[in-house]
Amino acid sequence: NFIDDGGAYDDRLKKLDDDEYDCIVLPISSYLEHGPKYNYPGVVVAAISESKGADALVGPKGILSTGKINDLNNPNLRIAYTDGSPSSFLLDLTISDFDLDQLSTNDAWRQKVNSSEEAYAMAKKNRADSSMLYVMWEPEVSKAVEDLGLEAVWGSDQFAGYIIDVFVFSREFISKKPE
Repeated sequence: NFIDDGGAYDDRLKKLDDDEYDCIVLPISSYLEHGPKYNYPGVVVAAISESKGADALVGPKGILSTGKINDLNNPNLRIAYTDGSPSSFLLDLTISDFDLDQLSTNDAWRQKVNSSEEAYAMAKKNRADSSMLYVMWEPEVSKAVEDLGLEAVWGSDQFAGYIIDVFVFSREFISKKPE
């Protein structure tokens, strides 16, 4: 059975630890972030994909008035994202790598949502709001660009090697089926 939990990686690891799942897929960064709580409940057996644009920050056209990512260093912006997901990781990398101090010292701009689908629904509802940005992953990124007229402002294609999805199998499953 395949289950879409909207990117709830901590819960996914808990279920692997509780033997509810034999295998999970998640970004390696999420495994490293949440894994210690469960004593790294599985074995990474393979890297399966690298995000090269599948995760992106989207917003109204022209949101980067100078065309530079530092235009995001604006405390009046609000950004919707899924906490504890590659969206959050992409956002944190951007803030850190570009020293967006207005965002790193103030959390008023943060709008946490539960999934990429929820970020898309919020974008659809608020697309006229020129101060709102959304971090989502595919297929919502493409739908936001094509259907809502938003633009991809910044994405995982600019951060090669940071968001890599892996298969993690439970140790018990591997001991029973080592092949």
